[in-house]
Amino acid sequence: MPTVPTRKDVKEALKKAQEAPKNVSKAERHRYALVKERAYNLELENNDSIIVFPAADAPWYKMGNFSALVYVFDVGLRMGKKPKIQIDGDKGSIVFDWVAFIRDLDLFEKAMAKIGYDNVEDLGDGIKSFSLGRAYKKAEIRKLYSQVENVIENIRIMAKVEKVYPKVYAQLVKILPVYFSKIKKLSVTAREMFGYRIWENLLKINSIYHLIARGNVSSQSGLKEIIRYIDVIIDSDIVAANVGAWDPQTAVKMTKMMVELKELVIKEIKETAKKPINSKAA
Repeated sequence: MPTVPTRKDVKEALKKAQEAPKNVSKAERHRYALVKERAYNLELENNDSIIVFPAADAPWYKMGNFSALVYVFDVGLRMGKKPKIQIDGDKGSIVFDWVAFIRDLDLFEKAMAKIGYDNVEDLGDGIKSFSLGRAYKKAEIRKLYSQVENVIENIRIMAKVEKVYPKVYAQLVKILPVYFSKIKKLSVTAREMFGYRIWENLLKINSIYHLIARGNVSSQSGLKEIIRYIDVIIDSDIVAANVGAWDPQTAVKMTKMMVELKELVIKEIKETAKKPINSKAA
């Protein structure tokens, strides 16, 4: 049966949905925020179903995280479709890492049944769960996530950016999605205080790395500038821990990743500093 939101639920959902698209009424926005949050919570432990829920704009339906990945990189392909993985662009509501959309729920249900997935459960609030008949193993889920990384890698190749420092690049690729996920879950106040600043500095690090890779900035000056931004982010991590915006475990995890990146960059600075000396000696 559909859930009946409490007054508190509606109030919180309205607050979350205040920046939603203007062509959707307030009632629809806070209802959507409640339904999406419920779908998000269902997705946290999901490894055996595709869970879909009504998108903000009818008649579209939406799915996130595991459901989106398994549909885009597995089930959808077996349907003969070419679905796209997308970043969740919603504002004012809980946000998935990745999302995918379907236009017609009835056609989707028929297509699922055609390839053997006819076990459908109505969870209320317009949310439906399509059983995949088995639980995906952790290794299989990691492989699905790696498909997203492959898409990003193809973008890098098209941009003609070389991995001049593979270890630094690998650590940066590891850090970006983690910080993105954590920052978007911060409270509005915390994001204003330091969340946006952290993300801006990460983007600057990413930009400088690519300038080095393209040969537009010298390695020595570029890497040293990256160190400065890393230090600013580490200082912000400490602030986040001190004000309780991140729990201690999260703060340790984030700072550890940045320290590891700094150590890798320092190592490359030392290595590049040796090259001119060696060339002269030769």
